[in-house]
Amino acid sequence: MAEGPDSDVTPGGTTGGFSEDNMRPPIPPTEILKTAGQVDSDENSGGDADDDQGAGSDRNGKSKPIVFGGQGKSPGQMQDPNGVAVSADNEILVADMVNKRVQVFSMNGVFLRLFPTEVPGGVGRAMYPTDVDIDGEGRIWVVGKDRVTSGAVTVVQYGTDGLPVTTFDVKRLTWYPTIAVNKRYNKIIVVAGNELFKFKPNGSLDGSFGKKEGNRLQYVTSDSDGNILVTVSSLPGVHVYDHNGQRLFSFRTAVTGVAGGICMDPQGRLMVADWANGRVDMFTSRGEFVRMVVNVTKPRGIALGPGGQLVVIDSSDYVVRIFPRWMVYPDE
Repeated sequence: MAEGPDSDVTPGGTTGGFSEDNMRPPIPPTEILKTAGQVDSDENSGGDADDDQGAGSDRNGKSKPIVFGGQGKSPGQMQDPNGVAVSADNEILVADMVNKRVQVFSMNGVFLRLFPTEVPGGVGRAMYPTDVDIDGEGRIWVVGKDRVTSGAVTVVQYGTDGLPVTTFDVKRLTWYPTIAVNKRYNKIIVVAGNELFKFKPNGSLDGSFGKKEGNRLQYVTSDSDGNILVTVSSLPGVHVYDHNGQRLFSFRTAVTGVAGGICMDPQGRLMVADWANGRVDMFTSRGEFVRMVVNVTKPRGIALGPGGQLVVIDSSDYVVRIFPRWMVYPDE
């Protein structure tokens, strides 16, 4: 595809990002938290593990943030969670990479179930899942790799029961591939290294793009018009493409930082996680900064619930944080 003009990028100073051999900074070791599932919340989250599994209220009657997870292998605990999605039924799906499974939680942070990320026809072979999304029919799409380091990328579709249905390969080696379903055009978008790949649900490749920009691509989403938005750690910012892969424009999300998880609300506003600066920010669909939404120590994947809740993976301690609607949209 033709690269867009330099004037499409909002100026913002120096760039940040990762080297080719180290896409993400190493996560410091954390102690195994006390429980599987819900964990005691900290001052930043405000949750209360003794109050409806963390779904308490403050003195003004407003719901508090909820925190769940923690490092470990037991159900409800996680090892290097990376991607998250929320279903229309308010179920939270977390790609639990090192444990080779997807875990499902309620919007109150209660562990519901899990399923191993087995690959169809792999005779018990399970991949290391790095991201997850849900299509318009409720089917679950997971992208992962064949080893815990940089590995061969595979996409698997799972039914609502967690059983593998179909699979296809993305012919790239990378550390943290990500995925999004373009519901408008019924395409599966995969980010692997410096490229975006479009697939039909049957696994046939429908094109690739983004490589000419030469930046480290991270997380991806799409809007109601079918445009594709991908975060770029080395900008830091967002590239916006049409559904054919033609770049429309780009914008910075910070002067310096690491753009990570991205999602869009029904009004077309973008939420973008900044791993380096420890926050999630809101932007208009044209990339204009609106405000900081929440502080999170090391945010990775993010997703919005049907009720306006913001779900954030915090890689600093392997937990997931749910911020209630009133914190995400305080003026509404």
